[in-house]
Amino acid sequence: MKIWKLVAIVSAAAFSGIFAGALGARTASADGGWSCPKHGNLTIAHGDVMNARQHMTDAQNANDFDMKGHAGNAKTALETAKGEIEAACQVLQSK
Repeated sequence: MKIWKLVAIVSAAAFSGIFAGALGARTASADGGWSCPKHGNLTIAHGDVMNARQHMTDAQNANDFDMKGHAGNAKTALETAKGEIEAACQVLQSK
């Protein structure tokens, strides 16, 4: 599988998340049920980031980890985003 197929997979995942969100539907996420009680949007964003990370892992496996480090970089960025979402929730919880 080449990089254009990875782009198609990630694009399809993003579109399905946006479409599901527009319909008010949420799918089970890979985050183990993490939630931010004071702000549902952070809960949704956290789940979306974790789902995106899982899609990147699936893409790596499908491509025999031959994406010249870009998938790994994307996963690192997603981990950073996850941490920032969790930090934002902690700020809200302390108010």
